[in-house]
Amino acid sequence: MSISDFEWKQENEWLENVLKEARKQLSEKRDFNKKLKKEAIDTQRELWQEMGSVSIANELDQIVDFLAFIDVLKMQKRSHEFTKKLQEKYKKMILSPYFGRIDFIENGDENAEKYYIGIANLINDRYDILVYDWRAPVSSMFYDYEIGEASYKCPEGIIRGKVTLKRQYKINNGKIEYMFDSNLKIDDEILQEILSKSVDNKMKTIITTIQREQNKVIRNEEYKNLIVQGPAGSGKTSIALHRIAYLLYKHRENIGPQNIIIFSPNQIFNDYISDVLPLLGEDNMLQTTFKEYMHNTLGGELKKEDYCDMMEYILASKDKPAYQKRIRNIKYKSSMEFTDVLKKYVSYVGKVDRNFNDITFRDKLIISYMDLHELYYKDYFQLPLKRRLQK
Repeated sequence: MSISDFEWKQENEWLENVLKEARKQLSEKRDFNKKLKKEAIDTQRELWQEMGSVSIANELDQIVDFLAFIDVLKMQKRSHEFTKKLQEKYKKMILSPYFGRIDFIENGDENAEKYYIGIANLINDRYDILVYDWRAPVSSMFYDYEIGEASYKCPEGIIRGKVTLKRQYKINNGKIEYMFDSNLKIDDEILQEILSKSVDNKMKTIITTIQREQNKVIRNEEYKNLIVQGPAGSGKTSIALHRIAYLLYKHRENIGPQNIIIFSPNQIFNDYISDVLPLLGEDNMLQTTFKEYMHNTLGGELKKEDYCDMMEYILASKDKPAYQKRIRNIKYKSSMEFTDVLKKYVSYVGKVDRNFNDITFRDKLIISYMDLHELYYKDYFQLPLKRRLQK
């Protein structure tokens, strides 16, 4: 049974309703950003008029006032960046606000509720959710179930019921190009369109085609360390990036892109995956290679051997007198035994007594050595050594 003309009419009306709300919110954010820009200019003008040039000779009071202005500017900058990010979200939604829909009857209810699923949430002034983020708990049913019994896990517990409809859409430039119900036979022409992928030098998102097993990996929070194994081309990297997007959404109060790092084999790979998170509405995390990370962390004081130079030595210097000793060193530094030695040394350095001194400014005590000692060995004791010293 194909989708009727009446259903097409309903779907087009719903899409227009969603697009109208997305355009409205985009306009509001643009106006708000203009207001923020004006406020920032006024703050800078006020800073210059009231403060003039800042000098140590003008005592601490002027510096305190200056820092208060800086805090206001920083807050305005954060608001501007957040609003700009929302603007980008609404621009994407105006082009393609959602890609899927499920109708779900919760056990005990009589009528099914419609859930439209897209790249981000869209909520109107009455707090009606017009589009659900693909990472929301209820959206997991779109990936995990066909028509029939279904459930999803949310903060209130496991919600059980029945999926009565599962529909997919291709929306481009605010128009439905086609839609189909997943329990029906898909025409060959539509199937080819879905399966075909444009040849590009960038990795794309897969939120419209995530499979059940992939969805389990993306949303898995049972294990602290998760290893995904699969052959080349099986989608491990894509799943890892979508898992990052899910974790940023689920734990947005505690983690941000600045808390995540991806180690890539090379810079070309970094460039290849650089578009995925922005397409999913998230800022990019730090992408680096282990070599770059090591150089930045250790700084320029230590001499570091290039990996290619080391491999060339291993393969071409077997006749040199120090070769066997060098090989033993490499093997030892690659062993768990050496890792344990490093961990023990870090633990020792963290516990060894440090000779803190009082910090004073113009003969005024800012913080005593006892307070520094307590901060280091008590308040920040659970942090890694470098973070403790930074704090």
